[in-house]
Amino acid sequence: MLLAAACTLAAACKSKPPATPAPAPLEVLIPAAQDRVPWEPPEPDESADDWIRLTSGEWLRGDIEVMRRDKLEFDSEELDTLILDWDDVVEVRTTRSMTLGLSNRRVVTGTLLVKGDDVGVRGAEVVYFHRNELLSIIPGTPSELNYWSGKIGISTTMRRGNTNQTDGAADLRVLRRSPESRTELKYNGTLTRVEGMETSNAHRLDGRWDRFLSHRFFVTPLFFEATQDRFQNIYLRFTPGSGVGYQLVDRGTLEWDVDAGLGYQLIRYDSVEPGEPTRQESAAALLGTSLSADVTEKVEVLFDYRVQAAFSGDVGTNQHAKLTISVDLLSDLDLDVSFIWDHVGKPVTDANGVTPSPDDYRIQAGFGWSF
Repeated sequence: MLLAAACTLAAACKSKPPATPAPAPLEVLIPAAQDRVPWEPPEPDESADDWIRLTSGEWLRGDIEVMRRDKLEFDSEELDTLILDWDDVVEVRTTRSMTLGLSNRRVVTGTLLVKGDDVGVRGAEVVYFHRNELLSIIPGTPSELNYWSGKIGISTTMRRGNTNQTDGAADLRVLRRSPESRTELKYNGTLTRVEGMETSNAHRLDGRWDRFLSHRFFVTPLFFEATQDRFQNIYLRFTPGSGVGYQLVDRGTLEWDVDAGLGYQLIRYDSVEPGEPTRQESAAALLGTSLSADVTEKVEVLFDYRVQAAFSGDVGTNQHAKLTISVDLLSDLDLDVSFIWDHVGKPVTDANGVTPSPDDYRIQAGFGWSF
Protein backbone atom coordinates (compact mmCIF):
# COMPACT_ATOMS: atom_id res chain seq x y z
CA MET A 1 0.00 0.00 0.00
CA LEU A 2 2.73 2.38 0.91
CA LEU A 3 4.63 1.32 -2.15
CA ALA A 4 1.68 2.20 -4.41
CA ALA A 5 1.31 5.65 -2.86
CA ALA A 6 4.96 6.37 -3.35
CA CYS A 7 4.77 5.38 -7.00
CA THR A 8 1.70 7.61 -7.55
CA LEU A 9 3.50 10.58 -5.95
CA ALA A 10 6.60 9.99 -8.08
CA ALA A 11 4.51 9.92 -11.25
CA ALA A 12 2.82 13.22 -10.32
CA CYS A 13 6.19 14.88 -9.74
CA LYS A 14 7.43 13.72 -13.10
CA SER A 15 4.40 15.23 -14.95
CA LYS A 16 4.73 18.72 -13.32
CA PRO A 17 5.92 21.39 -15.88
CA PRO A 18 9.38 22.83 -15.28
CA ALA A 19 9.64 26.27 -13.64
CA THR A 20 10.09 29.30 -16.03
CA PRO A 21 13.60 30.79 -15.65
CA ALA A 22 13.81 34.41 -14.39
CA PRO A 23 14.50 36.99 -17.19
CA ALA A 24 17.99 38.38 -17.46
CA PRO A 25 18.35 41.91 -16.03
CA LEU A 26 18.23 44.79 -18.59
CA GLU A 27 21.69 45.98 -17.69
CA VAL A 28 23.01 42.67 -19.05
CA LEU A 29 21.10 42.92 -22.33
CA ILE A 30 21.86 46.67 -22.88
CA PRO A 31 25.48 47.65 -22.18
CA ALA A 32 26.11 50.75 -20.16
CA ALA A 33 26.42 53.91 -22.25
CA GLN A 34 30.07 54.31 -21.39
CA ASP A 35 30.81 50.81 -22.72
CA ARG A 36 29.14 51.36 -26.10
CA VAL A 37 31.25 52.24 -29.17
CA PRO A 38 29.77 55.36 -30.89
CA TRP A 39 28.57 54.86 -34.45
CA GLU A 40 30.79 56.23 -37.19
CA PRO A 41 30.27 56.42 -40.95
CA PRO A 42 31.89 53.77 -43.12
CA GLU A 43 35.41 54.32 -44.31
CA PRO A 44 35.29 56.73 -47.27
CA ASP A 45 35.97 55.61 -50.81
CA GLU A 46 36.07 57.48 -54.09
CA SER A 47 32.32 57.15 -54.66
CA ALA A 48 31.26 58.09 -51.11
CA ASP A 49 29.52 61.27 -50.04
CA ASP A 50 30.82 63.83 -47.58
CA TRP A 51 30.03 63.28 -43.91
CA ILE A 52 29.67 65.84 -41.12
CA ARG A 53 28.97 65.36 -37.41
CA LEU A 54 27.15 67.99 -35.34
CA THR A 55 27.65 68.92 -31.72
CA SER A 56 24.47 66.94 -30.97
CA GLY A 57 26.22 63.77 -32.15
CA GLU A 58 24.14 63.48 -35.34
CA TRP A 59 25.88 62.42 -38.55
CA LEU A 60 24.73 63.84 -41.89
CA ARG A 61 25.62 62.51 -45.33
CA GLY A 62 25.61 64.64 -48.47
CA ASP A 63 27.74 67.19 -50.31
CA ILE A 64 29.58 70.20 -48.92
CA GLU A 65 28.71 73.16 -51.16
CA VAL A 66 30.73 75.90 -49.46
CA MET A 67 31.94 77.11 -46.07
CA ARG A 68 32.48 80.84 -45.79
CA ARG A 69 32.02 83.46 -43.07
CA ASP A 70 31.41 80.75 -40.41
CA LYS A 71 28.47 79.27 -42.35
CA LEU A 72 28.50 75.79 -43.91
CA GLU A 73 26.14 75.03 -46.80
CA PHE A 74 25.49 71.28 -46.89
CA ASP A 75 23.31 69.51 -49.46
CA SER A 76 21.51 66.48 -48.07
CA GLU A 77 19.42 64.24 -50.32
CA GLU A 78 16.65 64.00 -47.72
CA LEU A 79 16.94 67.38 -45.99
CA ASP A 80 17.85 69.52 -49.03
CA THR A 81 20.33 72.38 -48.57
CA LEU A 82 21.13 73.18 -44.96
CA ILE A 83 22.92 76.31 -43.75
CA LEU A 84 24.72 75.43 -40.51
CA ASP A 85 26.81 77.43 -38.08
CA TRP A 86 30.40 76.28 -38.47
CA ASP A 87 30.67 76.11 -34.67
CA ASP A 88 27.94 73.43 -34.67
CA VAL A 89 30.06 71.12 -36.87
CA VAL A 90 32.65 69.11 -34.93
CA GLU A 91 33.76 66.63 -37.59
CA VAL A 92 34.07 66.61 -41.38
CA ARG A 93 35.16 63.79 -43.69
CA THR A 94 35.44 64.17 -47.46
CA THR A 95 36.67 61.99 -50.28
CA ARG A 96 36.51 64.80 -52.83
CA SER A 97 39.30 67.32 -53.09
CA MET A 98 38.53 70.59 -51.36
CA THR A 99 40.16 74.01 -51.71
CA LEU A 100 40.78 75.55 -48.30
CA GLY A 101 41.53 79.21 -47.65
CA LEU A 102 43.63 79.84 -44.55
CA SER A 103 44.10 82.93 -42.41
CA ASN A 104 47.68 83.49 -43.56
CA ARG A 105 46.48 83.87 -47.19
CA ARG A 106 47.59 80.33 -47.99
CA VAL A 107 45.54 77.92 -50.07
CA VAL A 108 45.74 74.13 -49.69
CA THR A 109 43.95 71.46 -51.70
CA GLY A 110 43.12 67.84 -50.92
CA THR A 111 40.75 65.52 -49.10
CA LEU A 112 39.67 66.97 -45.78
CA LEU A 113 39.39 65.65 -42.24
CA VAL A 114 38.24 67.89 -39.39
CA LYS A 115 38.09 66.56 -35.82
CA GLY A 116 37.43 69.10 -33.13
CA ASP A 117 40.16 71.73 -33.39
CA ASP A 118 42.41 69.64 -35.66
CA VAL A 119 42.33 69.87 -39.47
CA GLY A 120 44.17 67.57 -41.84
CA VAL A 121 44.40 67.83 -45.62
CA ARG A 122 45.80 65.08 -47.83
CA GLY A 123 46.95 66.38 -51.20
CA ALA A 124 50.41 66.30 -52.73
CA GLU A 125 51.47 66.21 -49.09
CA VAL A 126 49.69 65.89 -45.77
CA VAL A 127 49.17 69.23 -44.00
CA TYR A 128 47.87 69.79 -40.45
CA PHE A 129 46.73 73.04 -38.87
CA HIS A 130 44.39 74.45 -36.22
CA ARG A 131 40.72 74.92 -36.98
CA ASN A 132 40.94 78.66 -36.20
CA GLU A 133 43.16 79.09 -39.28
CA LEU A 134 40.45 77.76 -41.62
CA LEU A 135 38.43 80.56 -43.29
CA SER A 136 36.75 78.90 -46.27
CA ILE A 137 36.06 75.56 -47.96
CA ILE A 138 35.22 75.27 -51.66
CA PRO A 139 34.70 71.88 -53.36
CA GLY A 140 37.18 71.01 -56.09
CA THR A 141 40.58 72.28 -57.05
CA PRO A 142 41.29 76.02 -57.42
CA SER A 143 39.76 77.55 -60.54
CA GLU A 144 39.07 81.07 -61.73
CA LEU A 145 35.32 80.58 -61.28
CA ASN A 146 35.76 79.83 -57.56
CA TYR A 147 37.17 83.32 -56.99
CA TRP A 148 34.12 85.21 -58.28
CA SER A 149 30.90 86.18 -56.53
CA GLY A 150 28.40 88.99 -56.78
CA LYS A 151 24.90 90.31 -56.41
CA ILE A 152 22.35 91.98 -58.68
CA GLY A 153 19.49 94.03 -57.25
CA ILE A 154 16.55 95.65 -59.05
CA SER A 155 13.64 97.68 -57.76
CA THR A 156 10.88 99.45 -59.65
CA THR A 157 7.63 101.29 -58.89
CA MET A 158 4.95 102.41 -61.36
CA ARG A 159 2.03 104.70 -60.57
CA ARG A 160 -0.79 105.46 -62.99
CA GLY A 161 -3.97 107.48 -62.58
CA ASN A 162 -3.93 110.83 -60.81
CA THR A 163 -0.10 110.67 -60.93
CA ASN A 164 1.93 109.06 -63.66
CA GLN A 165 5.25 108.12 -62.07
CA THR A 166 7.91 105.52 -62.76
CA ASP A 167 10.79 104.77 -60.40
CA GLY A 168 13.63 102.41 -61.18
CA ALA A 169 16.86 101.54 -59.40
CA ALA A 170 19.62 99.03 -60.01
CA ASP A 171 22.43 97.80 -57.80
CA LEU A 172 25.34 95.60 -58.86
CA ARG A 173 28.36 94.25 -57.01
CA VAL A 174 30.98 91.92 -58.53
CA LEU A 175 33.83 90.63 -56.38
CA ARG A 176 36.88 88.56 -57.22
CA ARG A 177 38.60 87.35 -54.06
CA SER A 178 41.77 85.26 -54.14
CA PRO A 179 44.20 84.58 -51.29
CA GLU A 180 46.54 87.35 -52.51
CA SER A 181 44.22 89.99 -53.95
CA ARG A 182 40.71 91.40 -54.13
CA THR A 183 39.02 93.10 -57.09
CA GLU A 184 35.67 94.81 -56.64
CA LEU A 185 33.28 96.63 -58.97
CA LYS A 186 30.08 98.31 -57.73
CA TYR A 187 27.34 100.21 -59.54
CA ASN A 188 24.24 101.99 -58.26
CA GLY A 189 21.79 103.91 -60.40
CA THR A 190 18.34 105.46 -60.05
CA LEU A 191 15.91 107.03 -62.50
CA THR A 192 12.54 108.67 -61.75
CA ARG A 193 9.99 110.15 -64.17
CA VAL A 194 6.87 112.04 -63.11
CA GLU A 195 4.35 112.96 -65.83
CA GLY A 196 7.03 112.22 -68.40
CA MET A 197 9.64 114.50 -66.82
CA GLU A 198 12.80 113.31 -65.11
CA THR A 199 13.00 114.12 -61.40
CA SER A 200 15.96 111.89 -60.57
CA ASN A 201 18.86 110.59 -62.65
CA ALA A 202 21.96 109.50 -60.74
CA HIS A 203 24.64 106.89 -61.41
CA ARG A 204 27.72 105.84 -59.46
CA LEU A 205 30.46 103.36 -60.44
CA ASP A 206 33.25 102.31 -58.07
CA GLY A 207 36.16 99.98 -58.75
CA ARG A 208 39.26 98.93 -56.84
CA TRP A 209 42.07 96.38 -56.82
CA ASP A 210 43.64 95.46 -53.48
CA ARG A 211 46.84 93.48 -53.07
CA PHE A 212 47.37 91.88 -49.65
CA LEU A 213 50.90 92.07 -48.27
CA SER A 214 49.90 90.29 -45.05
CA HIS A 215 46.75 88.82 -43.55
CA ARG A 216 45.31 92.29 -42.81
CA PHE A 217 47.46 94.95 -44.52
CA PHE A 218 46.88 95.67 -48.21
CA VAL A 219 47.88 98.20 -50.83
CA THR A 220 45.51 99.54 -53.48
CA PRO A 221 47.47 100.30 -56.66
CA LEU A 222 44.30 101.53 -58.37
CA PHE A 223 40.82 102.58 -57.41
CA PHE A 224 38.34 104.94 -59.04
CA GLU A 225 34.93 106.51 -58.60
CA ALA A 226 32.79 107.86 -61.44
CA THR A 227 29.58 109.77 -60.69
CA GLN A 228 26.90 111.37 -62.83
CA ASP A 229 23.96 113.25 -61.32
CA ARG A 230 22.08 115.75 -63.45
CA PHE A 231 20.12 117.15 -60.50
CA GLN A 232 23.33 117.92 -58.64
CA ASN A 233 24.55 119.58 -61.88
CA ILE A 234 27.30 116.96 -62.26
CA TYR A 235 27.80 115.70 -65.80
CA LEU A 236 30.81 113.64 -64.67
CA ARG A 237 32.97 113.46 -61.58
CA PHE A 238 35.89 111.08 -62.05
CA THR A 239 38.39 110.33 -59.30
CA PRO A 240 41.19 107.77 -59.76
CA GLY A 241 43.77 107.17 -57.05
CA SER A 242 45.86 104.71 -55.05
CA GLY A 243 46.42 104.06 -51.37
CA VAL A 244 46.74 101.57 -48.53
CA GLY A 245 44.28 99.79 -46.24
CA TYR A 246 43.94 97.58 -43.21
CA GLN A 247 41.39 94.98 -42.12
CA LEU A 248 40.45 95.90 -38.56
CA VAL A 249 38.26 92.81 -38.18
CA ASP A 250 38.11 89.63 -40.25
CA ARG A 251 36.37 86.86 -38.39
CA GLY A 252 33.81 85.43 -40.77
CA THR A 253 30.58 87.00 -39.54
CA LEU A 254 32.18 90.47 -39.38
CA GLU A 255 34.54 92.20 -41.80
CA TRP A 256 35.68 95.79 -41.32
CA ASP A 257 38.20 97.61 -43.54
CA VAL A 258 39.63 101.12 -43.50
CA ASP A 259 41.67 102.70 -46.29
CA ALA A 260 43.27 106.00 -47.28
CA GLY A 261 45.00 107.37 -50.35
CA LEU A 262 45.62 110.22 -52.76
CA GLY A 263 43.92 110.84 -56.07
CA TYR A 264 43.11 113.22 -58.89
CA GLN A 265 39.62 114.66 -59.26
CA LEU A 266 38.05 115.90 -62.50
CA ILE A 267 34.59 117.46 -62.48
CA ARG A 268 32.54 118.52 -65.51
CA TYR A 269 29.29 120.35 -64.84
CA ASP A 270 26.04 119.91 -66.75
CA SER A 271 25.69 123.68 -67.16
CA VAL A 272 27.08 126.82 -65.50
CA GLU A 273 26.35 130.51 -65.30
CA PRO A 274 27.92 132.71 -68.01
CA GLY A 275 31.64 133.20 -67.45
CA GLU A 276 32.03 130.31 -65.01
CA PRO A 277 34.31 127.31 -65.80
CA THR A 278 32.58 124.15 -67.00
CA ARG A 279 35.20 121.89 -65.42
CA GLN A 280 37.44 121.80 -62.37
CA GLU A 281 40.47 119.70 -61.47
CA SER A 282 42.20 119.10 -58.16
CA ALA A 283 44.29 116.64 -56.17
CA ALA A 284 42.33 115.05 -53.31
CA ALA A 285 42.80 113.05 -50.14
CA LEU A 286 40.62 109.94 -50.18
CA LEU A 287 39.36 108.15 -47.08
CA GLY A 288 36.93 105.29 -46.67
CA THR A 289 35.64 102.42 -44.59
CA SER A 290 33.46 99.40 -45.34
CA LEU A 291 31.75 96.97 -43.00
CA SER A 292 29.89 93.71 -43.52
CA ALA A 293 28.18 91.96 -40.60
CA ASP A 294 25.85 88.98 -40.22
CA VAL A 295 23.42 90.21 -37.56
CA THR A 296 21.44 86.96 -37.55
CA GLU A 297 21.38 83.84 -39.68
CA LYS A 298 19.13 85.60 -42.22
CA VAL A 299 19.99 89.30 -41.82
CA GLU A 300 23.17 90.94 -43.13
CA VAL A 301 24.18 94.59 -42.80
CA LEU A 302 26.52 96.32 -45.27
CA PHE A 303 27.91 99.81 -44.75
CA ASP A 304 30.19 101.87 -46.98
CA TYR A 305 31.43 105.44 -46.39
CA ARG A 306 33.71 107.49 -48.70
CA VAL A 307 35.25 110.97 -48.39
CA GLN A 308 36.95 112.96 -51.15
CA ALA A 309 38.65 116.03 -49.70
CA ALA A 310 39.86 118.16 -52.63
CA PHE A 311 42.92 120.34 -52.09
CA SER A 312 41.25 123.08 -54.13
CA GLY A 313 38.88 125.27 -52.13
CA ASP A 314 36.61 125.65 -55.19
CA VAL A 315 35.69 121.94 -55.09
CA GLY A 316 35.27 121.25 -51.38
CA THR A 317 34.74 117.88 -49.72
CA ASN A 318 32.40 115.30 -51.24
CA GLN A 319 30.97 112.45 -49.19
CA HIS A 320 29.01 109.27 -49.91
CA ALA A 321 27.43 106.78 -47.48
CA LYS A 322 25.36 103.68 -48.13
CA LEU A 323 23.72 101.38 -45.59
CA THR A 324 22.07 98.18 -46.83
CA ILE A 325 20.01 95.70 -44.81
CA SER A 326 19.70 92.37 -46.63
CA VAL A 327 17.22 89.68 -45.54
CA ASP A 328 17.41 86.13 -46.92
CA LEU A 329 14.10 85.09 -48.45
CA LEU A 330 14.71 81.96 -50.48
CA SER A 331 18.00 80.35 -51.46
CA ASP A 332 19.98 83.12 -53.25
CA LEU A 333 17.07 85.60 -53.30
CA ASP A 334 17.19 88.49 -50.80
CA LEU A 335 15.11 91.50 -49.85
CA ASP A 336 17.41 94.54 -49.80
CA VAL A 337 16.68 97.95 -48.30
CA SER A 338 19.35 100.64 -48.85
CA PHE A 339 19.74 104.12 -47.37
CA ILE A 340 22.00 106.36 -49.49
CA TRP A 341 23.39 109.83 -48.71
CA ASP A 342 25.39 111.98 -51.15
CA HIS A 343 26.94 115.29 -50.15
CA VAL A 344 28.51 117.79 -52.57
CA GLY A 345 30.96 120.12 -50.85
CA LYS A 346 30.56 123.07 -53.23
CA PRO A 347 27.39 122.88 -55.39
CA VAL A 348 27.69 124.86 -58.64
CA THR A 349 24.83 127.05 -59.89
CA ASP A 350 23.53 125.98 -63.31
CA ALA A 351 22.75 128.13 -66.36
CA ASN A 352 19.20 128.75 -65.08
CA GLY A 353 20.48 130.24 -61.83
CA VAL A 354 19.49 127.20 -59.75
CA THR A 355 21.91 126.08 -57.07
CA PRO A 356 21.46 122.40 -56.15
CA SER A 357 21.05 121.34 -52.55
CA PRO A 358 24.33 119.90 -51.22
CA ASP A 359 22.61 116.82 -49.78
CA ASP A 360 20.64 114.07 -51.49
CA TYR A 361 18.94 111.21 -49.61
CA ARG A 362 17.48 108.06 -51.16
CA ILE A 363 15.82 104.89 -49.92
CA GLN A 364 15.82 101.89 -52.25
CA ALA A 365 13.95 98.65 -51.64
CA GLY A 366 13.96 95.67 -53.97
CA PHE A 367 15.05 92.10 -54.57
CA GLY A 368 18.63 90.97 -54.95
CA TRP A 369 20.08 87.76 -56.39
CA SER A 370 23.45 86.50 -55.20
CA PHE A 371 25.75 84.45 -57.41
